[in-house]
Amino acid sequence: MSILGKMAQGRAKRLLVLLLTLSLSGSVLLAMPGPVLAENPVIKEIAVDGNKRVPADVILGEVKETRVGQPLSEEAVKKDVEAVGELGYFSNVSIRVFEVAGGVKVVFEVTENPVIKSMEIDGLTTISPENFQKELPVAIGEILNVKKLRDGLQSAITKTLQDYGILARVVDANVEKDGALKVKLAETKLGQIKIEGNKKTKEFVIRRELRIKPGEVLNMKNLQKDLRRVLNLGFFDEVNRKFTETSDPNVLDMTIEVKERPTGSGNIGVGYSSGGFLGFLEVSDDNAFGLGKRVNVGWQFGKDSTKYDLGYFDPHINDKGTSFGIDLYRRLTYEDLTLSDGGTQPMNVHRDGGDLTFGQPFGEDTRAYLRYKAENVMKDPLAGQTLPPSEMAFYKTRSLTLSAVNDTRDFILKPTGGGRHEVSVEVAGKRLGGDRDFTRYQTDLSRFFKVGRNSQVIALHFNGGLLTGDADPSDYFRVGGSDTVRGYNYPGTDGKTARTYEDGSRAFSFNTEYRFDVAKGLQAVLFVDAGRAWSQNETFRWPDVKVGKGVGIRIETPVGVMRLDYGLGSAGGGGQTYFSIGQAF
Repeated sequence: MSILGKMAQGRAKRLLVLLLTLSLSGSVLLAMPGPVLAENPVIKEIAVDGNKRVPADVILGEVKETRVGQPLSEEAVKKDVEAVGELGYFSNVSIRVFEVAGGVKVVFEVTENPVIKSMEIDGLTTISPENFQKELPVAIGEILNVKKLRDGLQSAITKTLQDYGILARVVDANVEKDGALKVKLAETKLGQIKIEGNKKTKEFVIRRELRIKPGEVLNMKNLQKDLRRVLNLGFFDEVNRKFTETSDPNVLDMTIEVKERPTGSGNIGVGYSSGGFLGFLEVSDDNAFGLGKRVNVGWQFGKDSTKYDLGYFDPHINDKGTSFGIDLYRRLTYEDLTLSDGGTQPMNVHRDGGDLTFGQPFGEDTRAYLRYKAENVMKDPLAGQTLPPSEMAFYKTRSLTLSAVNDTRDFILKPTGGGRHEVSVEVAGKRLGGDRDFTRYQTDLSRFFKVGRNSQVIALHFNGGLLTGDADPSDYFRVGGSDTVRGYNYPGTDGKTARTYEDGSRAFSFNTEYRFDVAKGLQAVLFVDAGRAWSQNETFRWPDVKVGKGVGIRIETPVGVMRLDYGLGSAGGGGQTYFSIGQAF
């Protein structure tokens, strides 16, 4: 007996039969065969017939328009028949009107639905039928309630979409004569995938980020992850999808619409930081030739530092998603270095080196990296000064670093949710060709929470490190400055400026930022930082933790986010201004 078909009709008896047949949609068919009673006879009695499992008082509880002592009304009877039918327990509801002394007796005749003896869910391939069935508010051994089943099927389909991302529809629902409830479903599949809006980016660069393929069952959760991966390539300001119906009701075509952002640039500029004026010249492209490869050449110069960089990165060197990167650099910086005896001495430090990095995805949002680093360091004391005999004026570092990164940020260029979590171990040793043996453990954690309106975000960041072995003090962790605790001075080139940052073989820093948009491409920031660096032979004390606070602005440019911060440290001595490229975290 099909639940979705018309219900069987009752038969006319005696003087008047009002026959009403109720379908699942709630439509009512009214027929009035045979002779008619006197106009508006008085109702003397109301009864129920045909019910075996559903109590009569439950049925009569829905009869509110037809009343004993009131004249018989066709419109009132129609409403009550509909109300009884809406209980969902009956395949047919009709009334019989019998002539009695002084009036009529109205009998609501019902035909109960069968008792469910078994259930069968067919058509699901990506989730188990049991998971769908448990969402249905009908059970074996109970009389079938078509209203509950109808609402339950809709609820189960919604729940399946929410929990599993699967878009399904009901093809048919039937109860067999033996009481077997059979529900046939159809999962929506993906047809063609079209890509629009990419003028520079090659189509294969976008398609290789899509895990879902044409012909597969459409999983909206997995699709959302695919679109996030495309967005996080950093080549687009917007990535949207649009579905189109096909001749097959179970197949949808999809169009991915992208809005490209500038990725290649040649930039020259000047800025001001606590170390004085600085300038930069950079030529880069994060999407070179539209192939998704990154190349960059940079030169940064200032009062206390000069830096040269050359880099190349390919995110896909094979079908398994293996990435490869190479970076070469030269750093000439003025630093107030900690010496082996615990003292400090200002000097110029030359660092020349490079690294090779291979990455491999593990799971949806996690990648592992292996990096080989080769660096030569030369310490050059200021005029009239010499380096203590215990210090190495020149040394080589050769190391291997293994790291794992889990990145769930919704948009890496301007995250409003998710986070980035990285742990790494760097092992440097003479066996690798270096002059020192040490191990560096480091963790870097960021989380982002959208609050309020207008893209307001609370951003949290923690960085911690431990250095063991024979590391040179120039390789120690440093706390203070634009990326750790803002509000603390860097030493001046004359060596007289107060040294208020810290370095050591142990360190941590914690940053909190409240970010909010003030105009398109312009973001304001309020921040509080805290951190400490100390040596192995020092005792950590919470009162020694450095704290900084301040305000900043972020300007979106073709070269990236330009960052300007002003911080005040708890140690006093005035505020510090920091100019950088990119978010602090």
